[in-house]
Amino acid sequence: SGNELINLEDKNAKADEFAVYDANSFGISALLSQNGFECENLGIIKDDFDLTLKTLENAMKDYDIIITSGGASVGEADFLQRALNKLKFMQILNGISVKPGGKPTKCFKLGKTLVFVMPGNPLPAYGLSLLFVLPILRYLSGALKFENQKVLAKFTASVKLNPKRQDMIFGKYKNGEFTPYPSKFSSYMISILSNSTHIFVNELGVSEIAKGEFCEIFGAY
Repeated sequence: SGNELINLEDKNAKADEFAVYDANSFGISALLSQNGFECENLGIIKDDFDLTLKTLENAMKDYDIIITSGGASVGEADFLQRALNKLKFMQILNGISVKPGGKPTKCFKLGKTLVFVMPGNPLPAYGLSLLFVLPILRYLSGALKFENQKVLAKFTASVKLNPKRQDMIFGKYKNGEFTPYPSKFSSYMISILSNSTHIFVNELGVSEIAKGEFCEIFGAY
C-alpha cells in the first residue's frame, strides 16, 4: 500500500525521486507460489481510508489469509490499521524483535481470517514473509514439517551482532560455507536479496559470529 508505489507491470510508468516500484507483492507472491500456496496479487492500495476499507472487505470474502506491506511504520498514515479496527479485527501481534523490519510487522485476526502486515521495504518484507509467515501457513495447512529447512554452514567472515535482538544476515552459501553480506546495508536494497541464497538469524544474547564458526542457516527461497 502507498501513493508512492508504481506497478512493475505498467510498462509506461517510470519512477521519479518520490516513487518506488512495487517489488514486494511480486516477491512475496513468488515465495508463496514456489512453496505450494495458491495466491493472487490484488495490486496497489493507495493511501485512502475508504479504498483500504473496501479492498479489505472484498478480500475477506474470498481469502483466508491476507498479506499486505507498507503503511505500518511509526509516523506513516496507517489507513490499514484503522480499516482493520473498523472491521473489528483483533491485533494478535505488534512487532517482533528482529532487524531489519521487525518492529512494524503485525498480525490481525477475525474469525478464521488472518491479516499479516509486513514492512514496506523489500528486504524485510520478503525476509520476514519467509521466516515468519511461511511456517505459519504450513502449520495452518496441516503440514507436519512446517519449519523452514536449515543447513549447517561455516562462516567465511566474522559478524558483529546486537545481543538484545535477532538480526537477519543475508549471504551466499556454497560448498559448505556461508559468506555474509556486510551488516551495514539499507533495507530497501533489492540487490542484497537478489544475490543471496541463504539467511542467518542469530539467537538472542549472541554478540558475534566468528570467522570459521559453524551455524545453521535458512534457504532464501
